[in-house]
Amino acid sequence: MVVTYQHNFLAHDSDAADPVGRCYVARRHGVNWLCEIIVDEVYRHQGHGTALVRAAQAAYADRGGLCVLVWAHGGSPLSDEELTNWYGRLGFRPTECPGVMQWKGEPQK
Repeated sequence: MVVTYQHNFLAHDSDAADPVGRCYVARRHGVNWLCEIIVDEVYRHQGHGTALVRAAQAAYADRGGLCVLVWAHGGSPLSDEELTNWYGRLGFRPTECPGVMQWKGEPQK
């Protein structure tokens, strides 16, 4: 399987010297996948995760959009249902494949 890592996005906070979060986009089988969104526990619920997704959306709006597999990894502060709702607020919609949501590059409000 060929996976091409295209972009790594970092979140910064004025109180922190190092990045407080990251996510990356990987291209697999012609699909852009939003992968592994991680925000340091101290900086969660401050908009950093949303900022990471918005940055990825801005970069991929004209490249076919993004897909995401909604799965709460161990240690995740959100359940699968909460993640689904969060991605929904960011413009992702369910697909025919269980657990996969897609954002097709629509402009965000």
